[in-house]
This record gives sequence, C-alpha cells and structure tokens, in this order.
Amino acid sequence: MYFQNRIRQGSIILLIFSFFVIIPANISGQTLEQTTSKGLRMNLIKDSSLRFVHAEIVIYYSEIKNPAVPYLTLMNIFDPQISNPQSGLLNILFKMGNDIEIDYKLDHLIIKINFLPADINQFVNFLKGLYRYKGFSLKKFNYSINNFWDLFTKEDEWKRVIAAQIAFSKLFSYDHPGQFLVPGKALRKLNLSHIRSFHKNNYILPNSYLTVQGDINPYVLFGLIEKAFRNFKNLKADYVKFRYEQFKADRKVIIVDNGSNGNPYIYWIDPLPPSDNIDHHHSRIINNILFGYPLGRISRSASSSGIKNFNISWIIHHHRNISVVCKKIRVGYRDIEKFIFIADNIIRKLGVGRISRKEYLDSYNFVFQKEKINSDNYEVKAGIKIAESFSGKLKNENRSKMKSDLKDLNYTNFSKTLSDPSGSYNANRNKKKGIIVIFGNPSLIKKYLKNIKPEVITIR
Repeated sequence: MYFQNRIRQGSIILLIFSFFVIIPANISGQTLEQTTSKGLRMNLIKDSSLRFVHAEIVIYYSEIKNPAVPYLTLMNIFDPQISNPQSGLLNILFKMGNDIEIDYKLDHLIIKINFLPADINQFVNFLKGLYRYKGFSLKKFNYSINNFWDLFTKEDEWKRVIAAQIAFSKLFSYDHPGQFLVPGKALRKLNLSHIRSFHKNNYILPNSYLTVQGDINPYVLFGLIEKAFRNFKNLKADYVKFRYEQFKADRKVIIVDNGSNGNPYIYWIDPLPPSDNIDHHHSRIINNILFGYPLGRISRSASSSGIKNFNISWIIHHHRNISVVCKKIRVGYRDIEKFIFIADNIIRKLGVGRISRKEYLDSYNFVFQKEKINSDNYEVKAGIKIAESFSGKLKNENRSKMKSDLKDLNYTNFSKTLSDPSGSYNANRNKKKGIIVIFGNPSLIKKYLKNIKPEVITIR
C-alpha cells in the first residue's frame, strides 16, 4: 500500500457550485447510486458526522499479459521516488493532504484517499488526472525497472501479494491473472509502451467503481464528476470476468526464496464461494472455528503442543466470481512442519457432528456481530459496496447485503451445508487442501521438514 501520511489540518469550507445537475434515478436516504454518461459507476454517501471525506476508487483490469506491468504502472504514477520532480497528479494529492493508500489485487486495484470537504474540487481534478495521466517517461520507466524489487518490497504487504499470485497460479486454470512476478531478466524485456498501453486499456471509466462517504452533497459531487469527464470518449467496459475454475485442488507447499533470512511466514490460501453466496458465510464461520486466534481449534492445539510465539491472522479477498481466504501464520523454523501437521489433522477431523451449537454461535457472533458493530465505519461501508460491485448487484443502503444474506445463517442450515475449509463443498474431507506459501530461508526450512516435500521458487 502506497504512501500513508497524516491528513493535514485546515478549516472546512463548503463550496457551492451552480450548474446543471442530472437528477439521478436511484436515491435512498443519504445515498446516491448512479452511473455517469461516460460509464463511471458511483456510490455517494452523505455522512455529516465525518469531518473528512473518504473515497475509494476501484479499477478492474483487462487481460494481464505480464504480472509486473500493473505494479510498474502504479510505481510510475504514484511513487515519489520515481516522480521527482513530482508530477501534477502528485501535487494535487499533496494539496489534498497526501493521505492515500493503494491496495494491490490480482485483477484490480483499490485507491483509498482521505481529504477535507473543502478539497472536493481537488479530488475531482485528481480523478480526471488519473484517467488522463500523461506523465510516463523513459527516464522514470528505466528507474522503475532497475529498482523494481526494492520499490516493490518496501511495502509491508508484498509477501501477501506474491503468495496470492503463486496460489492462483496453482489453484486455477489459465483463464485468470494468477501469474507470479518475474525475475529481473524478464523485467528487462519490457519497455515504456507496455505500461502506456496498460494504462490506456485499463484505466478507463467503465472499468471503474467509485464510492465516497463524508460531509458531501451527493448531487453536487455527481455533477462535478459528470462535468469533468464530459469530453471523454464513450467506451464500453473492457475488463474480463476471469472464470477462476478450480484446476488443481491438491495440496501444494511452496518456499519462496527472496534472499532474506528473516523470520518465516506461512501464507495458507484456500478458495471460497463468492461473496453473494450463502456458503461463503458458512466458510467464514468454519475458518474462524479452525484458524481463529487465539481460541480457534488449531490455535489451541498448537499452543497445547508446545509451539511458542506463533500468531495467526486471516483476510478474505473478493474477486468477480470467487473469494479467497488467506491465513497469515508466524511460526518458528522448527515448528513449521509441526504446525502444518496439527492443522491438517484438525481439518481432517472436522465434521457435521463435531461442531456444537455453542461453538457455531460463538464463531458466528465473532465474525458477523463484530461487523455489525463496525458497520458505520466508512471503510466498512465502502468495502461492502465494492464487494457488491463484483457481481454487479448494487443495493440500497436500507436493504444491505449483510441483512439479506445473514437471515439464512442459522445452526440448522449450517449443519446441512457444512463445507470443508476450502469452501468446495464435497464429501472428501481426507484430502489435503490449500496452497501453502512459506517465506524464509529455504535451507533452514528444508532442514526441519521431514515429511513435506516443497517446491522452491526464487524471485528477484
């Protein structure tokens, strides 16, 4: 995630613009859902309780021929180490407070920006500059190629990005973007035209979804954006709906050697049903029962077996017709195989009769009641709308997706459709599942692996 800086303090000035605004058709309370004449889908939420504005821009990718190109494109646009002197786009961000975060995904990116209501006009200028970016240069591109891995790995979540790319390349068929980043020799086969072409074909309004929450006038903001893009070409959405058909569900263990001798991390990745499927929520409950820290079954068993100083966290990534759960596990070199063995043993024993009503309710409450408590959070609301946009189902705020889905979540229905943790819903529970990607020193890891035969991938 790029460049998180504290938003600057300043007075709040409400700007009132007088021009013709098209009255949107789909309004509910303080929420406006509408698509501009040039194809930008938007969800604008008025929330006067916020003293700032939170915006999230999602750009869905078309075909990805080289997995490094999306990241090179972002670097050339946003990295101040490359854009020196700063481009006009970075200057706009600076004026807005420079509170920006960019989240890498395999088939899309999410740009998150916080700014003051007085800067709403600057935000519209930022949007316009993003889609009409002309600041690519050979000098900047060559710098990004020569320093790609240093720039890429300076971000905290780069290991998660690599792990997800590797997992997708092992889990699914070839009609998906799940390639993993290439070494330096292959990077040098790229040229400036690759990122210019990628930007031109992907950074287009019909490929995008914008959600904004804060002390805004949704009608005025809609009109500002409509006016800003009035001279853009009428284009059709160019993103592809990657099928993510499961290709090889068997267990794979991969060690990633990036030359680091730091503490090992395990990324355990499984596919889940898509977010608009009730079984998606069943799988989330199961994952918490198994991998929840510190009270999940696997966590408790690992502690009782003598594994010290380990930690588990997990996050779900949504894509167009699949979700993926990524468990991040910190464990010592000596305990890697022991932890995997314990986890596999508990997963294998998982069955309908082995999850009590109390355990189900405890997990349900932890996963979903906590979300309800946080449902007024601006990032949670934006995340819900973004997840809905993957299936093209935009719902009004007063009939939220969570309410419609969770009404069918109860212990009886859960017991009837109990899945294995990978969400594939089959009867073969003895088959080892998931893609396990381990970052660490390969020599040390293999020294303590007695039964697991891993594949080693060297990057950089």
